[in-house]
Amino acid sequence: MADSMWPIVPLRADYDRPAFDCGKPSLDTYLKSYALQNQKKNISPTFVALYPGSNRIAGYYTVSSGSVAFEVLSKEQQKGLPKYPIPVVHVGRLAVDQTAQGQRLGEVLLMDAMRRAKRVATSELGICGVEVNALDEQARTFYLKYGFTELADDKLHLYLPMNVIVQLSL
Repeated sequence: MADSMWPIVPLRADYDRPAFDCGKPSLDTYLKSYALQNQKKNISPTFVALYPGSNRIAGYYTVSSGSVAFEVLSKEQQKGLPKYPIPVVHVGRLAVDQTAQGQRLGEVLLMDAMRRAKRVATSELGICGVEVNALDEQARTFYLKYGFTELADDKLHLYLPMNVIVQLSL
């Protein structure tokens, strides 16, 4: 399996954050300056893929709980749901170091995030889907490739229903 090449673990202080460079300054700054603080405060855990045999970070993502307004879901997605905010797992950031780009690590990280969301949704919390706010058009295209759909409020606000994630072999 592809992800066995990339150990994905919770962020720790001794991991090499300063060397990380994904080419998007806001994502680099978050990992270097805020990720560990937010993790310690239980705001959003950060999961990192490490270069094999190293403490150097090849990629990362963050997750937190959130909700999506019922009104921004498509008519199809609204079916059977109550008309109030729908609980979701929010993937806040996802980035891959430039030296690891092109190796499908972004996909591995996204599948790991969805696997975690599925595990929580099927055993511990009410979760109806996974939501992302894509940083830009490049990120939007990445998420659309994996089945995410636009929400009505913003073309960069994307959603994948939990029933779709449950059907995946994650």
